[in-house]
Amino acid sequence: MKCSNCGKEIPDDANFCQHCGNKLKVFNDEKAYMGYEEAIEKDTEEVIVEEKESEWNTKTETPKEQIDYTEEQIDYAEEQIDYAEQRNDEQLGLKWYYFIINFQIWIWILGVAFNAIYWAVVPRYGDLETTEEIYSVLPALKGIDIAYTICMALLIVFAIITRQRLARYKSNGPNNYITLCLSPSALNILYAFTLNIVYGIRVPDIITRRELIPMIVMVIYAVIMYKYFKKRRLYFSPELN
Repeated sequence: MKCSNCGKEIPDDANFCQHCGNKLKVFNDEKAYMGYEEAIEKDTEEVIVEEKESEWNTKTETPKEQIDYTEEQIDYAEEQIDYAEQRNDEQLGLKWYYFIINFQIWIWILGVAFNAIYWAVVPRYGDLETTEEIYSVLPALKGIDIAYTICMALLIVFAIITRQRLARYKSNGPNNYITLCLSPSALNILYAFTLNIVYGIRVPDIITRRELIPMIVMVIYAVIMYKYFKKRRLYFSPELN
């Protein structure tokens, strides 16, 4: 038989292993001994399997960075699936989007350019003589009007940039467009409050009810456009740029 400690051959009737000195278990019959030997071999195999599993788990332990990277890949794959589904969804068409970039923004630019030129060339307050008289009484008003005209010119540049970003599906294109929708109203409000602070002119005297209604309409339109582009946000996903 074999020693249960070192595994070397020893006499069947030995009580101690002459190789390692291990005290041997005495069996009354050969059948009991065979069962004991099989149990030893089974225990040995289980220990080896456990050691290999432990070694494998240690080797394949994933760092936190790799886990985070895998989660990002999963999120990106899910986003791409959603994007493909949106592409095939007829209810989320882009007809209005194409109308915006091909027609609406250009009309908007022409309108603002016309107003900017009108403010720069045509006397602001009736005829030229009246305008000069008003500027002589209110000298800061001329500077405010010039600044207002410059801001309108900057809005034209911003509108062209916004149109290009939308046309190229840039991720910040929709936000730029919503900002563009609100910019004229914000500029008019800023102009009115500036005159109120400098000269004490009441805001309702500057922004009349007729001028206030289009401003409210543009705010409502901006909210609608926010929801419109939010549903189509995957068209403008940063990963696609």
